[in-house]
Amino acid sequence: MGPEGGEPRLVLSPGEFPHWAPDGSQLAFQACLNPPDCTTGVALMERSTGEVHGFPMPDPDLFTSCAIWAPSGRTLACDGDSESDPTRNGVYTVRASDGEGLTRVTSNPGGTDSPVTYSPDGQRLLFARTPGASDGGAESALFVTPSRGGRATRITPWGYTDDSASWSPDGRSIVFETFGSLFRVRPDGAGLTKIAVTTTEGTPLAHPFDAAFSPDGRSIVFSVAGAEPGLYLAHPDGSRAERLTMSPTEDHHGNWCAAPGS
Repeated sequence: MGPEGGEPRLVLSPGEFPHWAPDGSQLAFQACLNPPDCTTGVALMERSTGEVHGFPMPDPDLFTSCAIWAPSGRTLACDGDSESDPTRNGVYTVRASDGEGLTRVTSNPGGTDSPVTYSPDGQRLLFARTPGASDGGAESALFVTPSRGGRATRITPWGYTDDSASWSPDGRSIVFETFGSLFRVRPDGAGLTKIAVTTTEGTPLAHPFDAAFSPDGRSIVFSVAGAEPGLYLAHPDGSRAERLTMSPTEDHHGNWCAAPGS
């Protein structure tokens, strides 16, 4: 669908959590391409032809689902979980070209680390962390780590987390949803601010989620649940929100394609 809204066009089914490649040539998404085994680690669709292909998880003892593009377009970030050895849990990367080259980025024994988005320069990775039971609870938070691995820094209070946060193109802020509201925070964790989302008439919109910056940073697209569900477009401060889709079901995880003519 174009940013002006209108009737969405079905691209593929089934498929979840779509992410366009930086050059717009491919769409990474999550799906089982080989039922009943469901060992798909990387699922890709070629934008020019609609062809779908994928690569198996490179390590049979580590469940990896990889759909978060690095800005270079060469690698994808994955959440990695091992039932046989939970000390291996963390974020990993693989090559987008063949699904191989499994490389560990974070370590969270017994817990869950899920990659969310890279910084525009590719130097940092935002991810959601849920500690293991031995670390004292199931609350999650957002963390930032060097993209090649290193010390991870928590940037939101425990309980403030999201699986679809977005890093602004200028690298200065991150927008995410929690508790049914949108928030903005700087990559160092400073300046946590709730975003008041209002329509062009000034009417507040409740329950916004899954926000994503446009490639030029001038807009955010997000979803709304409730009486008027669908995708909405607004200024980054949440003002002048306009409804893009009128689907009777929930539209979510909107992701921008920056390719010309898209």
